[in-house]
Parts: sequence; structure tokens; C-alpha cells
Amino acid sequence: MPADGRIVTSSALQIDESALTGESVPAAKDAATLADGEVGPGEQSNMAFMHTPVTHGSGVLIVTETGSGTQVGKIAHMLSATAKEETPLTRQMNTLTLWIVGAAGLTMIVMFSLGLSRGQSWTMLFTTAVALAIAAIPLALPMVVQVVLSLGSVELARQRRSSRTCPSVETLGFTSAINSDKTGTLTMNQMTAVEVVDPTDRYAITGTGYSLEGKNQSSGRQDRHHRRCDPALQSSRAIPKLVDGTVVGDPTEGALLVLAHKAGVYIDATREQVPRLATLPFRPRATS
Repeated sequence: MPADGRIVTSSALQIDESALTGESVPAAKDAATLADGEVGPGEQSNMAFMHTPVTHGSGVLIVTETGSGTQVGKIAHMLSATAKEETPLTRQMNTLTLWIVGAAGLTMIVMFSLGLSRGQSWTMLFTTAVALAIAAIPLALPMVVQVVLSLGSVELARQRRSSRTCPSVETLGFTSAINSDKTGTLTMNQMTAVEVVDPTDRYAITGTGYSLEGKNQSSGRQDRHHRRCDPALQSSRAIPKLVDGTVVGDPTEGALLVLAHKAGVYIDATREQVPRLATLPFRPRATS
């Protein structure tokens, strides 16, 4: 979707909104008017949002927001406006700095008091106090901290882990538990056709995922393979653009596109020669 918009007509339209809602299942969309009240993006079934791919069907929408006014733009603004939090190490270093400054200041006051009681000059007392305050500051502390964090980064690298900044290593060291919600986005979300069977022949398909590397293994003629794959190609509602390793659309229909490519079918040319006239979506019915 190039922008946010209100859907006015639709035909079995489904949109993958996992980038906004985290749900791995595509959301069904239609032109029905929603009830009054505030609803979140995940519940707006008559709206489409920018940067969400269409997986099923087709539709027409009226653009309502573009750029920073879209839902994605609002999320980007929220991320840029979020204040940068201090790491546990930074907070501890700030606390240590305050303690050092307080100790140095207290020492200077005590030295001035004792020196004046003994009749020493102001010049000598000031010079001694400044020298003592400078000596109280651990100048090598930043270097020691950087070396310790660097050693931690090296240890993570040995375990095939990487971090962009050294404070991240220290923050990870303070972590005692990590809670995550698996919504399906942690999987490959890919399907592969591995075998095709018809009344006269059976042949296997090599390759995995959406990689175009693979071929059919059968004793039948090549033109038969073309005829077998043509219906699967024409019924696929995935966007007619197949890139090695990437399919925009439903995983099942993406597998059909890869199957047609492995069978030697020219996808774009076939769709131009046999244009689609109508779409009758499959609607499963629950059995009692």
C-alpha cells in the first residue's frame, strides 16, 4: 500500500498488517462502515495502511493520509521522539561521579578549616586543595570501563553474537529474563510444492522455500508440465512479480508461482496471454 486509505470496494481482500499489529494472519478487509467509537488500526477493517502488502483479492481505496500522517509515519515520529534511556552502567557512573565530587568538596572544606586554624596562607591552602581535588578524580576510570566492555564484546563475538555499541554489552549483562511473544513472524512463513500428481503421471519437485533453484523430475513430456502448472498460475492471486527468494502474497500462492517457474512457464507472458476476467474466492465452510 502506498498510503493510508478508506476502502470503497473490495473482492476477497486480505492485507498483511503484521508490521503494525504483530498478527501473522492477514486481516480481511471490506468496505463496510464501522460502528461509532475509537478503534485501533488492527480493528479498522475498512482501512488500508501504508507499507502493508496485499496478500489476497483486490480493492479500490480513497487515500486519506500520506507521509508522516500515516500510521507508519506516526510510529516513526514516536520512535524519534522517545527519550534516550540511560543504561545501568551510565547511571552507576553518574552516581559514582557525584560521590567523588562530594568527597573532593568535603576534603577541600576540611583542609581549609585545618589550615586556617594553623595559620597557613590562603594561597598555599588553595593550591593544595585544588591538587587534592584533581588527584581524587580517577582519570583512568573511563579507559578501564571501555576495556572491560570491549572484552565483553569480544566474548560475545566468539559466541556468534554481535552488538552495535559497548554499553549494550553491559545492559545485556544486567538482563535476567527476556519475555517474547511469538506471533508467527519468527518463522520463515514459506511453503514449497514438492510433488505434483495427475491421473497419468506423478513427478517430484526439487528445491526448498522460494528459491528458484530446482526442477521437476518426471519421465513425461515438458509440455504436460506446462499444462499442469497453468491452472495453478492463473488461480494464484499473488502479485505477479517473483524475485529469487522473495514472493509478495500468500505463502501457498507463492509456492505455486515458484512451481510454475521450475516447470519452465513464463509467468508474466502467460498472464498477459490469458487475462483474468473475474475472481471467485474460496470460502471454506465449517462442517457439523
